[in-house]
Amino acid sequence: MTKQQELDALYTFASELGTGSYVGEWLLHIFPQVEREIRSDYVPMQTVRDTISKAEEKAKWIVVAAETEAERILRRAKAELAAADAARMDAQAEFDKAERLRSSILSAIAAAESRISNA
Repeated sequence: MTKQQELDALYTFASELGTGSYVGEWLLHIFPQVEREIRSDYVPMQTVRDTISKAEEKAKWIVVAAETEAERILRRAKAELAAADAARMDAQAEFDKAERLRSSILSAIAAAESRISNA
């Protein structure tokens, strides 16, 4: 089969499917590109391979960008957790200090009441 015969068969097929089919309109849309590639001896599958290759390259870049962002988020979360732990420890120390002060005050009140009662 010649190039022209293949092109004629493809165009006829696409035309018979028409615009109401799933692929007819698409085939008619890409036909000029397919025709150029066949006439240039550029195998149409090469276009598919090139598209897949470009998509794979972009996917790799997207994965690297996502991993980098995930690492940044994780570092920030760990830093915020460390800050929260430090604040909790500070708050616990302040609470313990307040409890000791409260206990001392209660002891002083109890001692004062005892002296007043015994006087």
